[in-house]
Amino acid sequence: MSVNTEKPNVNKMDFNFHFGKGQQPGFWQATAPQNNKPAAGNPNTGRGVTLESMLPEPDFSSPAATRRYCNELRALMFGLAIEIGMAAEILDATLAQVPDPDGKAFGSKLRARRVAAKLRKAAESAVGVAKNAAATHSKFTQEFEPEINAVRHRAKPRQQRRQIDWANQ
Repeated sequence: MSVNTEKPNVNKMDFNFHFGKGQQPGFWQATAPQNNKPAAGNPNTGRGVTLESMLPEPDFSSPAATRRYCNELRALMFGLAIEIGMAAEILDATLAQVPDPDGKAFGSKLRARRVAAKLRKAAESAVGVAKNAAATHSKFTQEFEPEINAVRHRAKPRQQRRQIDWANQ
């Protein structure tokens, strides 16, 4: 059995944080990747999923493209808001378990709540972005209704389903 004696190429962005086995929750352990490869996602950056891969191109050449962009932005931001809100709860619970240096009964819990409040505020902001993305499409249809209706009648009519002709046997 061969042993890998090479040191891994460790950058700041390459650390993975997780709970170690047998450790109490709330105490983090940092480990470097074992395979010298960047994290999942873009192999050039090692940062995982990028914003460009999550949103479509900002193509506003048609009402459908505008609707699609606004809907995808709204869905993405609501998902991020949920993730950020959960991260705030995890951060609060993790920091609350750190022993208070002054020995106060609820000192760490109060400090943890103040720190996590900033992350909760970020989650609320993400919800605001999602609401404004939906409002953008709504306002677009209100403001440009005459132009949309002018071309709507020129759209291809739907083909009727083929009917069975029972008389033709």
